Amino acid sequence: MEFLYLSLILDQEARILSCNKNFLKLTGYTLEEIKFKRLCEILYDPRCWENSEKLKRESKFPLDIEITLSRKKGVPLYVHGKIKKFFHNGKELFLLFGWNITALKTYERLYRLLRLINSIITKAQTEEEIYQEICKGLVNELGLRFAWVGVPDWEKKIVKPLYHYGYEAGYLSEITISLDPEIPEGKGPTAQAIREGKISINPDTRTNPYYTAFREPALKRDYLSSVAIPLFVKGELRSVLNLYSKEPYYFNQLQEGLLYELKEDLEFAISRLEKEHFLELISTALTNSDLWLLITDERGNILYANTEVMLLTGYTEEELLGRNLSLFEAERGSPESHPEMWDYLSEGRNFSALFTYRKKSGEVFYLDQKAIPVDFGPDKKYIVFAGRDLTLQIGLFETIENLKNYDPLTDSLSLRGLLDKAKTSLPHLKGNALFIVLDLYQFTYINDHYGFLIGDEILRFLARRLKGILRESDYLARVASDEFCLFISGIKNEEEIASKLYEIGKLISGPIEIKSEKLSLKYNLGVSLYPLDGSDPEDLYRKANSACSLAKKEGPNVIKFYGKEVEVLIKKTLEVERLIEEALNFGYFQFYFQPYFDTHNLLLSGAEALIRIVKPNGEVISPGVFISHLETSPLRRDFEVWAIKTLVEKINLWKLPIGLNLYPDTFGDESFWDEVTTFLEGLEGPLVLEITERGFIKNPEGIVEVFRSLKEKYPYLRFALDDFGTGYSNMSYLRKLPLDYLKIDLTFVREIESDDRVRGIVKTIIDLAHILQAKALAEGVESQEQIQILDIMGCDYLQGFYFEKPIPEKDFIKKYLPKINLS
Repeated sequence: MEFLYLSLILDQEARILSCNKNFLKLTGYTLEEIKFKRLCEILYDPRCWENSEKLKRESKFPLDIEITLSRKKGVPLYVHGKIKKFFHNGKELFLLFGWNITALKTYERLYRLLRLINSIITKAQTEEEIYQEICKGLVNELGLRFAWVGVPDWEKKIVKPLYHYGYEAGYLSEITISLDPEIPEGKGPTAQAIREGKISINPDTRTNPYYTAFREPALKRDYLSSVAIPLFVKGELRSVLNLYSKEPYYFNQLQEGLLYELKEDLEFAISRLEKEHFLELISTALTNSDLWLLITDERGNILYANTEVMLLTGYTEEELLGRNLSLFEAERGSPESHPEMWDYLSEGRNFSALFTYRKKSGEVFYLDQKAIPVDFGPDKKYIVFAGRDLTLQIGLFETIENLKNYDPLTDSLSLRGLLDKAKTSLPHLKGNALFIVLDLYQFTYINDHYGFLIGDEILRFLARRLKGILRESDYLARVASDEFCLFISGIKNEEEIASKLYEIGKLISGPIEIKSEKLSLKYNLGVSLYPLDGSDPEDLYRKANSACSLAKKEGPNVIKFYGKEVEVLIKKTLEVERLIEEALNFGYFQFYFQPYFDTHNLLLSGAEALIRIVKPNGEVISPGVFISHLETSPLRRDFEVWAIKTLVEKINLWKLPIGLNLYPDTFGDESFWDEVTTFLEGLEGPLVLEITERGFIKNPEGIVEVFRSLKEKYPYLRFALDDFGTGYSNMSYLRKLPLDYLKIDLTFVREIESDDRVRGIVKTIIDLAHILQAKALAEGVESQEQIQILDIMGCDYLQGFYFEKPIPEKDFIKKYLPKINLS
């Protein structure tokens, strides 16, 4: 802070005779410019000083003063000090000495402003009230001339005023603020703040070259400086706050942090109101929903119950809050009907089942209930219970025991029911039997995207399909929220097993139309065989479930068997792990490169790096052997760091874009990007990082954020979405993804010549790429006809065996980069 001591010597007429250097430094004057001027001539407001007679009349010295001087540029300088009388050579003179308190005045404004904002944030109930109160408060508390809030009208390309306070005097009617930066009306601070998303200051209306369109009407109203503060909510511009002062450079005197604190606090206030209103909306919906909704702590103690819970049970809210779920147990003191639920929840997994509960009156009711664990950190773990009253449906069954064997949603057996049926059937069975665990691949996405009602309808539809191929001796059970188990008996040989599994796969993946939504499901199957893998139904189910878990790790539509295959897989896993370690330690990893070309002139445009393991004896091991294992290997980090480093070196040497496919989890690993930052900062050409569409849809929101962050940090990074068209990409996330390339999966390219529908899909993907301001790259091009079709469609780049298969680095350089020195 500038607490500089300054002094003046005045005569009896308050004329300046001399001053110290600090005075000249703070005001910007030279001694020649102010010598013999009256003090009132350099006051910011001459009316503040009565006249020189005051010095003559005053008998009490020293005299305390607080005055505001006008610096040479017209900016106020606040001074607190004293005037002392003294004699020199027989003349009566006056010494004015004091301190610059401009900073203190600024901090006084800061305090008043923060107090004002805090009051508005805590009291305002609507966004309109925030605008009204902030305009009023800033004018009254800070002594501003005028304040107003505007919003952009993008259609008319102007800024429309919403609220104003202070001395407006028709100003907003007299001016037009344009969003066009090419005309004078679009060069002012308001339009600039909107375009750049940053605070924009007009320091001095009289001299600002960008203020010509507004200078005359502003000066008429003593608007000598102004500032425009853009307000954003959820990354989108909401409004612009405009402030005007009768002092030039007023907003330059305020610390920049003060203006940004004002901006952030207002954005927080608006965002908080939106969240509060939305939470109130959700609360109203949940409270009045026909669904049973409970929230408990991790021990099952009730924290919230909606109206349906109270209507169904007969308890009041006061009677429920703080009580345990055991309150609803059908038989007081009896073990819970689903003790396994707590194991699921402790592992962070959802649990769905039919619950038998008792009302306050003692009447039994049945609830199809889903328990969902929610973890906000230590000591902040909750469970959400959502359910539907199925008492009427279950009234069709004679005993509760039967209900434990039944899944009412799909009208099929529960796991317990299926195991009981199998236990009865197996002793009398002739031939083999199958236990098949069916998991719907990424079914959570369907629930999230289409809603639970559509998801439930799909489960019912699929159950009906599966039951259609079962014989009387076969059974179907729903064993988890998106899992089924089939017991199929009387299987004679391997061919019949294959035929049955093929039939099941076709039924699952066949098109499903639910309420005008057309969907195609993907799946994983795990299979155990009786009597080969065991004779106990529970043991056979566990083995089939284990096989299904292995299948899920390999992606969609994979079928796995239990038994010897599992042993082989474990042995193979260990061998692959050793192979990867050996390749890293001894430099056996090598990149092969497959070029891609500009569609229009077929010139080389870049290459994709594809990893191989090349042993000293020349044996080349394809990625199919190790690439899927590498994804879960502890050596993955070492490999990917090596890959980034290696490709950066080649890009800098070759001056050619090179693509590399990374595992989806890598993009969210901050420590990985910290480790490779040195390499990426040295990048001198485009490195294209690819992620498969399936990888993207696992965490679309997170991937969008990571891509944006990496692009800002490393200007040569590019991003590609690989295998596009094979997943369930959400367009709302896709449009936010800063893509450079959209790669068309080769399964589409192969059929582009023979299938009109495939051609339509490919054209749509190309058009989508261009809408996203990305380039379309077709993989798997194998014919001249495909090239011609893709060229007509506007595809940007081509890649495939027609041009070149992946080839070793030396061959690639020799053929495509002959000027590179191989030595």
